[in-house]
Amino acid sequence: MAVSNLTSVLAEEFNSYISALKGIDGQKRFAVAVSGGGDSMALVLLMNEWAKEKSVEVVALTVDHDLRADSKKEAQQVHTWLEEHGIEHHILIWNKKSIPQSGLQEQAREARYALLAEFCLENKISHLMLGHNQEDQIETFWMRLSSGSGPDGLACMNKITNKGGLVLLRPLLDASRDALRQTCQRFNQDWIDDPSNQKEDFKRVRFRKTMGFLEEEGFTKNRVLKTIEKMSKTRRFLEKITKEIAQKVLTRYSLGYVVLDKHGWDKLDDFMQERLLREALKYVSFNKYAPRSQSLEELCNSIRSKKFAGKTLAGCEIFIKEGNIYACQEERVIESGFTIHPGKKEVWNRRILVHNTTDKDIDIKALGEDGAVLARKVLEIKNKKAEDVLSLPFKVLKTLPGIWRKGELISVADIWVNNEEQEVFPIDIID
Repeated sequence: MAVSNLTSVLAEEFNSYISALKGIDGQKRFAVAVSGGGDSMALVLLMNEWAKEKSVEVVALTVDHDLRADSKKEAQQVHTWLEEHGIEHHILIWNKKSIPQSGLQEQAREARYALLAEFCLENKISHLMLGHNQEDQIETFWMRLSSGSGPDGLACMNKITNKGGLVLLRPLLDASRDALRQTCQRFNQDWIDDPSNQKEDFKRVRFRKTMGFLEEEGFTKNRVLKTIEKMSKTRRFLEKITKEIAQKVLTRYSLGYVVLDKHGWDKLDDFMQERLLREALKYVSFNKYAPRSQSLEELCNSIRSKKFAGKTLAGCEIFIKEGNIYACQEERVIESGFTIHPGKKEVWNRRILVHNTTDKDIDIKALGEDGAVLARKVLEIKNKKAEDVLSLPFKVLKTLPGIWRKGELISVADIWVNNEEQEVFPIDIID
């Protein structure tokens, strides 16, 4: 684990990194994602040092993807290390049905973020620290350039990202990988080298190994970082314009669907039409990343066609009804239902947090076709305040959460079937 002889990240420098993260003043509890590698170990130790001075609490989280024979042992090693530093630590396990045969890194990343977000939301932690560094940012730039990304993608990672009720913080984007390993040495702390970081099966690893050649050809680290900075400014400007236009033609609904005024959308130029659809699909799919530009262009072209009969993309179903463009989740990507025991809180479908405050089990699942038919029947009879839900297209209605007890539908989201027997199950929308 030799590192170059660089100055480590010191407390004063880390304070400046934290100060650049606007909006965190007053936060008393932070989670830190810790894989056990040099970057995340440096981050959690720096955060712990900073937290002691600021009288705030640090909770470290490690996800065991269970993809390698040593993953459990490594997660336990991280637990032992952090215990020695007096840092609270939890291991989260990815309980997958099978190992993905393609897109393994992408699916593992999505599962990791889902597990981290679920823990944070259930434990009332609103800010999660991630250990991405300067080299990660540069590798991301090259990967996105190779896939044809525009300004949004080439701006790469933000230091602050709001995602589903959780604020993701990346304080180390200005720190080099070598400096972070030197930081671990300052704390006399070992780290784990993930062998998958050497596997050329993964695109990021292949790009990492070409950095020397790219530098020789003039694509130096500083030049790439300056380009990323320019793209970030462009992205911020485009986001401002997009937000102003979206307020006029796009409505996001917290239960996970979006409605676009087609008449207003038709008046926009192709570029802005694509941006609005990108925002709509990101919101509905609950993904950090938008669909590829080519796929979005094809979707826009389809919608412009008079023959458009609906399409699916990025786990979303897009269709037109009564002068509006709707986007909702595809049924196949919605999380399966499960039981919530008395007194327990559970996150369903990454968006709905339900706290069962009763003394009986309840089940939560998407309504589906049968549930949607039943909902229209029982809500029409028993609930006069359900007009918005009843007027939704059937494709949207069947994706909404239903709460059941012993096979009986008792609630559609927070709209109760029987007004006379309402019980308090707080339903929070992770928006």
